[in-house]
Amino acid sequence: MAENLLEPWLNHAYAMESAVIEIFDLHHKQADEHPTLGSRLEAHRDATKRHALAIKGCLERLDQRVSPLKSGAGSIMGTLQAIATSLLGDPLLRNLMADYSSTKYQIAFYHVLLGVATEMGDRETARVCQEILGEEEDMARWIEGQLPTIAVETLRQRAAS
Repeated sequence: MAENLLEPWLNHAYAMESAVIEIFDLHHKQADEHPTLGSRLEAHRDATKRHALAIKGCLERLDQRVSPLKSGAGSIMGTLQAIATSLLGDPLLRNLMADYSSTKYQIAFYHVLLGVATEMGDRETARVCQEILGEEEDMARWIEGQLPTIAVETLRQRAAS
């Protein structure tokens, strides 16, 4: 019974990771003038694919399935985020800001999911969440360090135009 309470949280995590894969894939393609940024986004997209598989594995271990409704909702959410941020200025800067926001949300979510899994005694799910949490925190710190540089580059490009 208690394990079933994890299912909606894990389905949300899976939907969230699936949506983020699409977003990072698009943002990686748009970062062609910044090879370091593009490489890091590509690496994080690949890590996000591993996160989704790990969460799916947690669901399968609990004899649960990925909810098509939740996965579809996550995909729609990712598309809406991409549209909303497209209204802002420089594409590279707005993408990086959106990626930072998304990563911070994931960090908060995995803190919650880690607590739920721990409370329910699901050590494997807790371990998976802790691992993903560490990778998301590393990515957030990296993006945070890039924001000022990309902002200055954007200003200089606009001034030169």
